Amino acid sequence: MLGTTNEGHGKYAEAITFYEKSIEIKQTKFSPNHPSLAASYTSMAVAYSKMGGYMKALSFHKKST
Repeated sequence: MLGTTNEGHGKYAEAITFYEKSIEIKQTKFSPNHPSLAASYTSMAVAYSKMGGYMKALSFHKKST
């Protein structure tokens, strides 16, 4: 939720940091196609998109599918 909170306040770089930590944890707990992991990839994609990092956003959107 820290990533979402920061993103809501326009702090996209901070949000990405928390999303990355979340993904690292989820990768150790869940299978690669788990919905929770896909949701985190989508969150990363949205944050990167809001920052103008469209190629990174696309990469994370692809991971989420």
